[in-house]
Amino acid sequence: MSSHANQAKNNLVYYMRLLAKKSGVGWDYDNDCEIETIVDDIIEAAAEQAAKKVLRALPANVQE
Repeated sequence: MSSHANQAKNNLVYYMRLLAKKSGVGWDYDNDCEIETIVDDIIEAAAEQAAKKVLRALPANVQE
């Protein structure tokens, strides 16, 4: 994973943990893992969409 992805994970975990703490909600390692998985899924979905757009933009004879 890229350093940008890791930074996104770290930032989101930090702010979600802070929000949970301020609101009195418990937070543990499982929550960290769920946030990291969400970031990975968002990146994967974006990559898939980008790949589909690139393929649609190519001439039909290049796609084969």
